Amino acid sequence: ARLLAHGERRCVHVAGPDFCGRSCTRGEAAAELAEAYRAALAEFAGSGLSTLRLLPLSAGGSAGKFAPELPELTIAALQQAFALLAEEQRGRLLGAEPL
Repeated sequence: ARLLAHGERRCVHVAGPDFCGRSCTRGEAAAELAEAYRAALAEFAGSGLSTLRLLPLSAGGSAGKFAPELPELTIAALQQAFALLAEEQRGRLLGAEPL
């Protein structure tokens, strides 16, 4: 994940895993997604920005066989990602301004 500037706007770019045509378990998929979300959350936590808008990673064609359960998988991955962050990073995220 990387924070980039687009004019006055800032955007964290992150590549989610591509599950299309791959054989992996739900647990492995959740772990891969969790790492991608962790990287995005960590980048945001260090940015000093106050608002994060986050789209689902690995949606659409990248979801592969996990497409029907992607909403639940995303929630599990975000929970894992948050737990993987350092305490300071979690604190910064919890202090971010709500929309």
